[in-house]
Amino acid sequence: MTRLKIAQTICEELEAQGKSHITAKEINQILRKFLQKIEKAVVEGNRVELRGFGVFSPIVRHAKIGRNPRRPEIDIEIPERKAMKFLQSSLLSRKLNDH
Repeated sequence: MTRLKIAQTICEELEAQGKSHITAKEINQILRKFLQKIEKAVVEGNRVELRGFGVFSPIVRHAKIGRNPRRPEIDIEIPERKAMKFLQSSLLSRKLNDH
């Protein structure tokens, strides 16, 4: 599901509740800002916790030596890099497994 589809779905649900004062375009802008804030926090090295959903955490993948399976005699140095880890909440985990 894309961000735009999520915005359209939220807009339709609000219209069904009689709260149609916000457009799908405005909801999409809010979602974009929300995701930008999460991105900024993780890039700065902060952990972002969304209760009932999960936790986004920055991690460092340490440098290591890799090998090409076709030419195992040649070592390839894989440099250290940063990545993001997502750990789902126990509530989300239960919902996924109790379908």
